[in-house]
Amino acid sequence: MRAFMAGLGVEYKFLKQFSVAAEWTADSSSRDGTKRRNDSMTVGVHYYF
Repeated sequence: MRAFMAGLGVEYKFLKQFSVAAEWTADSSSRDGTKRRNDSMTVGVHYYF
């Protein structure tokens, strides 16, 4: 079985209590001639108390 995983993220605080964030992750694997790949992107707004 071979597997690979990678990711990259960034967050920007634009006010004292708010920020925006984005994250990309990717993973893939292969086993017994079957290949699988997954890419995902997550975006969020954070509020700090």
